[in-house]
Amino acid sequence: MAITNFEVYATRLRDERLDVKLKQTIAHELCESLEAFQPQDYSRFVSILWPVIRDILLKTPPVFVGSAPEQ
Repeated sequence: MAITNFEVYATRLRDERLDVKLKQTIAHELCESLEAFQPQDYSRFVSILWPVIRDILLKTPPVFVGSAPEQ
């Protein structure tokens, strides 16, 4: 997977203007593409995507309503 794909995912997930449902779709798309990663992609994944994923996890408050899109 090219580094540009990692950057695209990171940019899209970092965009605060995007709706939660769209970010879920992006995250799902990223999850589905994980199988295509090669061992040499791991360090790029960690350096580019992990900070974005970590920020989302730290900044998004937990939601305990089953019907909420954030759930």
